[in-house]
Amino acid sequence: MTIRNQLSRTLLGLVAGVLGLVLLGVYVQVERQRRARYEEGLRLRAYAEGVRFMESPGEVAALGPTQALGVGSEGESPRFLALYSIQNQLLFLMDSSHGALRVDAEMLDRIRSQGSGSGKVGDLEWAALAFGREQYNGLLVVLGGVDEIGRQQGGRLAWILGIGWVLGVVMTWFLSYGFAGRALRPVSHLLDRVDDVQSEQALQFNLPEADRNDEIGRLARKFNELMDRLREALGTRQQFLGLASHQLRTPLASMKTEMEVLLRQERSPEAYRAALVGLLQRLDDLNSTAQRLLTLVQLEAGGEALRSTPLALDEVLLEVQAWWKRHRPDADVELHLDEQAEGADRFAVRGDEELLKTALNNLIENALKYSEDPWVQLNLRQGPIFGHA
Repeated sequence: MTIRNQLSRTLLGLVAGVLGLVLLGVYVQVERQRRARYEEGLRLRAYAEGVRFMESPGEVAALGPTQALGVGSEGESPRFLALYSIQNQLLFLMDSSHGALRVDAEMLDRIRSQGSGSGKVGDLEWAALAFGREQYNGLLVVLGGVDEIGRQQGGRLAWILGIGWVLGVVMTWFLSYGFAGRALRPVSHLLDRVDDVQSEQALQFNLPEADRNDEIGRLARKFNELMDRLREALGTRQQFLGLASHQLRTPLASMKTEMEVLLRQERSPEAYRAALVGLLQRLDDLNSTAQRLLTLVQLEAGGEALRSTPLALDEVLLEVQAWWKRHRPDADVELHLDEQAEGADRFAVRGDEELLKTALNNLIENALKYSEDPWVQLNLRQGPIFGHA
């Protein structure tokens, strides 16, 4: 799934949920107001029916159900009317609700204690009013009806809100999909530009969007930084290949030449032995060169951290000098220590012993290679400069 679809669906779900809750809240609030308004109208009509009954009881008893219950102000006729004395005796009853509302003594006592009451049974809504003891001998009136007009209006409101929710969700989907596409257009543009780059031009490619001050610009800057590091890594690789070719080709060619000379004619065992010793020395030199190249690669790649340990620099120099004496007897590598330095730790340093030996061997090798005489002098003294070649 693309990011565009993910953003669209997430925004659609949020808007649909929030819009649904808002519309539901509107419907519930309107329904509460409708019910409160209808119950208030029932109480007013209950009061009017009570007064009418007490002032003209014979007239009420002689009327039919519809006439006795009267007609509401909104064109609706109540479906239930019951009048009770102060002793909760039924004085009058008109019921066209088919017994939907059941009135018992507990309900009447609760209404008298509160002065009024209301409720709903199915579609039938009712309201009750209790007169005071000094007014109409404590008459209690229960009036119920069905708010047909209000229910119809509530149904229409529900349809309107439902259609509004559907339209809102559909519009949100199209708008969110278009907005997500517009917001992600720079990213798509970047991907298209990267895909269009040919392999030979990849390392020379930079994104001009790095000048933007938004997330797209930050992404472009990070991409350009990555390309710079790749170019640097490729340059280091090319330098290493050139250095390795130069460092390894020369001793290999020399060894090949010596072997060809040995094979041209028979020689004495001593001559073969001397030649093998020379070849073994060249192999040692070749192995040392390969090790130095490997160390260089590891340092350039950052593959190993420096192993910083306490070292005695004079002992390291003595080991290096001994190695060169074994492998280059013709070379004169001298070592002079500072006689004025005092203390057992006068030449103590912290560093990586192998890397330090590699650096010293490189210095000595270059000095022997570019000097007329195979002679190198190392001086070690206390101070900021501990030696030179």
